[in-house]
Amino acid sequence: SYCSVSKADETDFEMLNEVNKGLFSVKLKVGGVLAPHWNPRAMEIALVTKGEGEIQIVYPNGSAAATERVQEGTVFYVPQNFPMCQIASRGGPLEFLGFATSSKPNNPQFLGGDYMNAICFQFWSCTVCTTWTWFQ
Repeated sequence: SYCSVSKADETDFEMLNEVNKGLFSVKLKVGGVLAPHWNPRAMEIALVTKGEGEIQIVYPNGSAAATERVQEGTVFYVPQNFPMCQIASRGGPLEFLGFATSSKPNNPQFLGGDYMNAICFQFWSCTVCTTWTWFQ
């Protein structure tokens, strides 16, 4: 697999319900991509803990919102319902951890199909994340 994703919500730890937050950690291998998806329940705020890569975000209407290079120490956020993908560089992995603004289970909606088939893949020419027109 080109990545691993771990998450925790109120069903895992009751204290997360008390603060209304969820937690997540993502580890992408060299050239790995967390497939295009959006979160229907929460905004996400994350800190890059290792490596470098790119975060691509589009508005819900499909137009480009942001394409940002990130590296260790970068903090980024993605608003609720904004499609995104995260891409590790060709030179190394990309790892980040963060929290979601809801303690409820936040099941990402993937553009490419179900969770297990779409979550991670290696994609050397990442044009798919910037050419979405399916919302318009």
